[in-house]
Amino acid sequence: MSGDSWSGTEFEVDLLGDRRDGSSPGKFVLLVEDDPVIVEMLRDCLVDYGGFQVLHARTSLEAQEHFDQNVVDGIILDGKLAEDTHDSSEFGGIRVLAYVQQRNFHGPVVAISGVCSKELCARGATVALPKSSGMAILGALLSVL
Repeated sequence: MSGDSWSGTEFEVDLLGDRRDGSSPGKFVLLVEDDPVIVEMLRDCLVDYGGFQVLHARTSLEAQEHFDQNVVDGIILDGKLAEDTHDSSEFGGIRVLAYVQQRNFHGPVVAISGVCSKELCARGATVALPKSSGMAILGALLSVL
């Protein structure tokens, strides 16, 4: 990771204007998703139609690191990540939600999951939607940011 941008396999995100210097590059969304097709679809919607800056994490640990190192305005969170196994006591998305809540994050959390949507909402997610609802996810995030 260089000092001025993050480069992932799917896209690049400009991190120069993190608002600590008074600039306003657009709101930052932390996208926690392990499916590259869904990442590309949501990233395109968020950037092209919403004007958001997107930080991408594939695992709960990456999400925690991005959250700690950046100013995040909203989170789109997959409930079940590839790191989750059948014997996992908690899904990765639930771990991320608990982590950001412990750090007093009060921004919107849009959960995208068919597996544990009710549990994510019960634990504080703003809204839960099925993954197939890309534009609905964008609309939900735009309405709460």
